[in-house]
Amino acid sequence: MIIHERLKLLGALIVFAEDGLFFEHYGLRWRTIYKVFLYNLHHSKKIGGSTITQQLARTLYLSAEKSYWRKIKEAVLALWLEQKYTKEELLALYINKVNYGKGCIGIKQAACFYYHKTLQELELLEIVTLVAILPNPERNNPADFPEDALRARKKLLYRLYKGGWLTGWEAYQLLLQSENAAVAAAEFTQRLIAGFTKAEASRTGMIPEIKVDMDF
Repeated sequence: MIIHERLKLLGALIVFAEDGLFFEHYGLRWRTIYKVFLYNLHHSKKIGGSTITQQLARTLYLSAEKSYWRKIKEAVLALWLEQKYTKEELLALYINKVNYGKGCIGIKQAACFYYHKTLQELELLEIVTLVAILPNPERNNPADFPEDALRARKKLLYRLYKGGWLTGWEAYQLLLQSENAAVAAAEFTQRLIAGFTKAEASRTGMIPEIKVDMDF
């Protein structure tokens, strides 16, 4: 049950951080694509807006080349993946295949490399830190850039607070890692998992099982 809870928490945090509408779209968010296109057209510093499915398509089938042609292929592949797999299977693939920095592919390698733990042994803030790596694995990983990793973790915790998933007290205790942090973590974990399960159920009509290969 511990591994199942950890996977639920990890999945919930990834959906919150990377693609809040994951259970509502079919691989692409057209409005986001349009906004990102207009922004990148007029700014030298480019931004992304890929869904989890688009990121997975890029990870599995494409190179890191930055071009409009690659984005078109990524979009087509994302639509194909959504037809081929369920949302839960897509999320499981994402958890197992994305880059967590320092050559770590998938959550099991990341947990082992950064914390010398299995997934079920990770604490809440360790999971938050790993999820915070995903937007920029080269800069946000705590091995090479601990200050950037800390900044990314704080940013994610603040977003969770602003989104109503964390109370101010819980965020404060977790940031301080005080003696009350365990209580705050437990309360937050149950709340986030409950909300995540509700989102899944509204899309699929059932409570799904997320799986991860735990063999090292």
